[in-house]
Amino acid sequence: MSRNNKIKNRVLVVDDNAKNIQVLANHLKGDNYEVEYASSGKNAILMLEKEEFDIILLDVMMPGIDGFETCRRIKNIEHRKHIPIVFVTAKTDLDSLTLGFEYGGVDYITKPFKADELLLRVATHVELKKARDLLNYHKTYLEKKEETFTDELKTKQIEFKKEKENLISLIKSQSQLIKILTDVYNESLNNLSTPVSLLKLQISAQEPTVLINEIENFIKSNSSTAEFILKNQAVFISQEAALSKTKFAAERLIANVLSEVASQLRAKSIKVTSQFDKNIEILGDADLIENIIKSIVENAIQYSPENSIIHISLIESETNYTLTVTDEGEGFSKQYVLYPFQALQDENKLYRLSLFFAKYVLDLHQFELKIGNNTDSGAFVKIIFPK
Repeated sequence: MSRNNKIKNRVLVVDDNAKNIQVLANHLKGDNYEVEYASSGKNAILMLEKEEFDIILLDVMMPGIDGFETCRRIKNIEHRKHIPIVFVTAKTDLDSLTLGFEYGGVDYITKPFKADELLLRVATHVELKKARDLLNYHKTYLEKKEETFTDELKTKQIEFKKEKENLISLIKSQSQLIKILTDVYNESLNNLSTPVSLLKLQISAQEPTVLINEIENFIKSNSSTAEFILKNQAVFISQEAALSKTKFAAERLIANVLSEVASQLRAKSIKVTSQFDKNIEILGDADLIENIIKSIVENAIQYSPENSIIHISLIESETNYTLTVTDEGEGFSKQYVLYPFQALQDENKLYRLSLFFAKYVLDLHQFELKIGNNTDSGAFVKIIFPK
């Protein structure tokens, strides 16, 4: 492409002297610039209201509105303030030059000027303007993209909120269904408990069979689990939002649990030993934590032999508190140790749902639950409360 076919940059020359305008125009047109002119600051401002230029060459000494005031007014035109203004002036004193920059000028050319200097300075500022224009174009493009992305994100958030509300509605419907099924289930268990008790009385002279004990344990365990689910269904629906967190005295809570299971302990002549660090307070949902600890102790009682010992400790370390319940029972199965806290059948025995729900609730608290078997006999369950 030849030089003459290049897109011409537009220059506005503002000068009250026609000869100066002609000299500037001759130099610029020869270097492929399109030159327009205004004979006063007022005319320049009127032109700029309608036309776009790549650079303005502005004389300082003009009648009426001088160059400095003209520059100030141009910079107040919102859609033209980005145009670089170069002063063409015979005034080279420091105060005049400083004033020109203060009003918004980017450079100055002293009269009489040299053609090479003029063209070099004009070319430099035109290229800088084009670079700024390109940068602003990309900035505007990215801002529009960001705005579009933000709108799309808001739309997705609204859609997600609706889906969440639909899901919660579905869960609530399912919860109602669970309640109906659990009521039927509990009624069946209650109907089963009476014949089991009669059957035990009939064979009271003999050791109750393992099957009868398993049926009775199944009734007790699953009845309490169903009651736990119904009582705390809001937690399973709303998760952490349903927790009522307060600070509670851990030792007093454990004392409440032992009081509630006292009859079960006496029935199997099980002794409880304890080791507590004093004045430990824990932040959490006290009712839920109490239910969980009670469930853990009841499991320990259920799987402990008669005349055995259950040990409960609450120990403080640098970073946390650890509650440990240890029994002398048969311990957890290998399957359950490998896949802990799963709502699955444990070697054809009871469904250990209580630990499954305990893990769920403790996770919502960001507490930790651990299980395992002792080296000699029995099992342990630990709850780790961060400080």
